[in-house]
Amino acid sequence: MSEASTGMRYAAIDGIDDDTVEYTPARPLNLDAGEFDRGARVRALTQVKNDGTYPHKGIGSLLVRKGDLGHVHEKWRFVGQTYYTVEFIERAVVVVMRGKEMVHAVASARA
Repeated sequence: MSEASTGMRYAAIDGIDDDTVEYTPARPLNLDAGEFDRGARVRALTQVKNDGTYPHKGIGSLLVRKGDLGHVHEKWRFVGQTYYTVEFIERAVVVVMRGKEMVHAVASARA
């Protein structure tokens, strides 16, 4: 395989082998799948209820309503998925959301 066909080249560890090792993943990883940057204003597309992991709120209590305005604090990845830590100031909560659960605030209207 050539570098052009895989798009990736990895050099072997020094002292073990002087040849170049090429690697082709089973499927391409999309590490830039996220749509929201830090500080982005977003609106929730879904409601978020406490599953028991949010402190000082009862299990099943509503944390975020559909249409609530929030701000992205950070973007991170876990097991190939992109997640966002979002603060909803009016509700005084910080929750973790996926990109499909929110839209840019300027591109949506509150219902």
